[in-house]
Amino acid sequence: MYDVLIIGAGTAGIAAAKQLEKLNAKYLLIEEGDGSTTCAKTGCMPSKGLIEIAKKVNNIQSLTKDNLIQQNHFKVDTASVLRKVRALRDHFVERTIRGSEEFPRIKGHASFVDTNTLEVNGEKISANNIIIASGSRPRIPDVFEEVKSSILTTDNFFEQETLPDSIAVVGLGIVGVELAQALARLGVQVQVYEEYKTIAGIQDEKVFHHALSIQQQYYPIHFNTKIAKVTKQAGQFLIEWESGQSITDQVLLCAGRESNIDQLNLEKLGLDTTDTANTLYDPCTLQINDFPIYVAGDASSKKMVVHEAAEEARVAVYNAMHAKKKRLAKPALNIVFTDPPIARVGQSLSELDQEKCVIGEFEFSLQGRATLKGENHGVVRVYVHSENHHILGAEMMAPGADNFAHLLMMAIQNEIPLHGLLQLPVYHPVLEEGLRQALVNVKSKSAVT
Repeated sequence: MYDVLIIGAGTAGIAAAKQLEKLNAKYLLIEEGDGSTTCAKTGCMPSKGLIEIAKKVNNIQSLTKDNLIQQNHFKVDTASVLRKVRALRDHFVERTIRGSEEFPRIKGHASFVDTNTLEVNGEKISANNIIIASGSRPRIPDVFEEVKSSILTTDNFFEQETLPDSIAVVGLGIVGVELAQALARLGVQVQVYEEYKTIAGIQDEKVFHHALSIQQQYYPIHFNTKIAKVTKQAGQFLIEWESGQSITDQVLLCAGRESNIDQLNLEKLGLDTTDTANTLYDPCTLQINDFPIYVAGDASSKKMVVHEAAEEARVAVYNAMHAKKKRLAKPALNIVFTDPPIARVGQSLSELDQEKCVIGEFEFSLQGRATLKGENHGVVRVYVHSENHHILGAEMMAPGADNFAHLLMMAIQNEIPLHGLLQLPVYHPVLEEGLRQALVNVKSKSAVT
């Protein structure tokens, strides 16, 4: 009898195993796939590899445009680009696998028999607790069913031998906006289709308009467009919607991901897995009903990012091994690796009582270091409590936003008030001077001394 069975050996599963090792618990990882994590194989790492290469290409093009270098026959070898990205990807996959080889595991598909028992490869295995960390898969809407075997998702995007001349990116969430910009910088003709008017989940209207102005420099965006039909004709794809149609060489579907939790036979326990994110489990304790079953990582359908998956795994392990339950409660931290980066920390503007909130703002059009870098665009918006002057949240699209977000997160978690941040020394010239100006803007609007 095991203390804990872990379904899945991705980010959440490995993090759970590490915690159980510290507790000297008897546990077993059950892995159906070929090892490693979504982040290393198809997500964070290969996508950032492509983004960094595209950024270097863009820098060369900018230097050429400014007549600082001569490049009369500049052409991107996209086959070599993808080979380089795969080599980087394989490096991180190997590291991930090697780092978890010592954990006890078996290979196979897990299926629930009862609340304490799984069936794997025809064998029944029991434990006092079970952690579901079974990951996710790309969501493929019904309209793409006819062509799903020939379109791209993040699961197969990096396996291409070369990039197409043109591509339709469907969905302008985090993955969609990152890859769309990178592909455009690499010379691919990109068109983007988004069912709503949103970019990477940005909620602050001012930040949205700055992001829109940047992204539209690279590709046209069809907002509020619900695709009605997609067919393949003579090696190309015909995309049709209510008010128009277009032809493209390839389709990259970035419509989000869905949990694999529906593949574990939880119906055997009388559970409905069709509304995972809202009704299946307690989002604070991660427990399903009062069963000894916990959910972590992408399987939860909540925040499908690495640091959240690892934190959920730690909470799931604690709650599996202790009678008194710990609650998952961390301020939001989201970063989008566009250029410039988009970031959100803490509470969004829509979640705040705006009568008790002061907003500090700074635009980067004249910021010194950003101008020297040729990246002087974007805005930082910081939300501060009007009475105790604690940082409540922020949303931004600006050079350095990925670093600003961590500083602001530290301030939120440690309850460092506005005046505490303003006392920190800021070197010159650095991008952080822009963040400081947003904080100074708050001070000028409130009674902070």
